[in-house]
Amino acid sequence: MCAAGRDIGIGRSTPGRKSVDILLSVPEELKERMVNTIAWTQPHTGISTQQKFIRRAINDLCQQLEHDLNGGRAFEPRVVLDT
Repeated sequence: MCAAGRDIGIGRSTPGRKSVDILLSVPEELKERMVNTIAWTQPHTGISTQQKFIRRAINDLCQQLEHDLNGGRAFEPRVVLDT
């Protein structure tokens, strides 16, 4: 596993970090693409499960958007208004 994977707790829950379950639906073609990518790149990435792949993808996109749009800082928590 690469250092970035360890840094974001890819794999089992990292002690001291709270995990939440999410339900994710994706087009069948995208799921197959992910499965094939995992199978062919696992020796290079250390990513061997769909869960690890998705966690890495979320982390990478958040980091990219934070870099591009927020000076490299994490975005502030969103505001939830009572309605």
